[in-house]
Amino acid sequence: MTTKRKIFFRADAGPEIGYGHFIRSLALADMLKDDFDCVFYTQAPTEYQRKEAAPVCPLVELPAYDTRFELFLNELTGNEIVVLDNYFYTTDYQRRIKEKGCRLVCIDDMHDKHYVADVVVNHAYGCHKEDYSVEPYTQLCVGLNYALLRKPFLDLNVKPNHHQKRVLVCYGGLDAHNLTCKTILSLGNIIDNYQVEVVVGSAFSAKDELAKLAKKHTNIHVHTALNAEEMSALMRESQMAFLPASSVLWEAIFCGCKVIYGYYVDNQMDICRNVGNNSSLGLSYVGNLREVTSHDLRTVFLKAVESDNKMVFEKPDVRSHYVALFNSEVTIREANINDAKLYFNWANDPVVRQMAFHTEPILWENHIKWFESKLDSTEAHLLVCYHGTEPIGQVRFDILDGGEAEIDISIAKDSRGKGYGKAMLKAAIEYERCMNGVKTFVSEVKEENAPSQRMFLASGFVITRKANGIIFLKRS
Repeated sequence: MTTKRKIFFRADAGPEIGYGHFIRSLALADMLKDDFDCVFYTQAPTEYQRKEAAPVCPLVELPAYDTRFELFLNELTGNEIVVLDNYFYTTDYQRRIKEKGCRLVCIDDMHDKHYVADVVVNHAYGCHKEDYSVEPYTQLCVGLNYALLRKPFLDLNVKPNHHQKRVLVCYGGLDAHNLTCKTILSLGNIIDNYQVEVVVGSAFSAKDELAKLAKKHTNIHVHTALNAEEMSALMRESQMAFLPASSVLWEAIFCGCKVIYGYYVDNQMDICRNVGNNSSLGLSYVGNLREVTSHDLRTVFLKAVESDNKMVFEKPDVRSHYVALFNSEVTIREANINDAKLYFNWANDPVVRQMAFHTEPILWENHIKWFESKLDSTEAHLLVCYHGTEPIGQVRFDILDGGEAEIDISIAKDSRGKGYGKAMLKAAIEYERCMNGVKTFVSEVKEENAPSQRMFLASGFVITRKANGIIFLKRS
């Protein structure tokens, strides 16, 4: 029986810092639990946390003191994958985990520190990789292909069933600024034309005011302590939702619900800047939710419900992306001008030249012109592959007229014979799918290049034809 690799998840939660980090990390554990041995470490878990974790993985309690940081390090043997998700994990703490020999994944949406992790994940739509300070070997996984959502929101088989007169209002369980009542009051008499589903938590401080509004408007239904299935059902059945720029925003998008959204804390502003008004995702932006006027909120609502814009969002198979990411020992980054010499040396390796279609040595002046043109082109994607901290080769995708990506791959001399080729190809294809939306891949290999043929065939490619000593391969 094959022993599954361990993943230790580390995230804290509570009334002061909220439950978002815990919930999204637990959602990731749920995606990976069938393929890995997952364990979750958290400080002083509440009964709610225990209940949520029970069907997913074991929960290990750490004390709610600073000693919890050292205690967690003592749990590591060096064979684990570690997932960190809170803003207080410093660069030094990450480095100490790496020094243990662990593979490290950090979930982050603040990019306010340097990362030495192998992988950094930010599932926010529209975030920029350039915002991050990372090591050369660090792979950045950004965007909704890596959405850290619970299973009911990711379910590919459940379709929206929107009621044209149903509106959802949800600003988080606490809603310290009482945006819930503000939104209802802002809509005035318009509210009576809709069935209004309001979701708050048990700690919501304006319960009495909300109860009075619900008594005055019998079409207002108040929900508390909803589980993921119940929340997903509300989103799939609502025509419109009022939400903050947090994970609940991505949940609504995956449920096909149009959204009016904004921010009320600083760490939501990045999402707002990057996303803005996006009709393809059904989003209408109103800015600072604490300051937006009733008139503006009402105007945006009327415009949004009257719009015939259709959401254009193809829901990704997020679980498969994460399983591939965590199974891979290869990390990927995009090449930059500082890699020119590295590529030059790889390209002029005698074995690479022998297997190339043009076998003569490459001159530096020709190489640098070619390299710069590829970096500047939107039709070429150059990726550097790493095993640990060492660069082991490159994969290049040239986008053809039909949208297919033609692959060029080479392995560094010192990395050959170690089985990296297939791992590089698999990781690079997965990256290209997630980051650039490419679905079909092709390549051409000399008939005499048996190792490359075996690598492509073992990676799901099929031979489409042979001509003039060249084998043509394809994978969809």
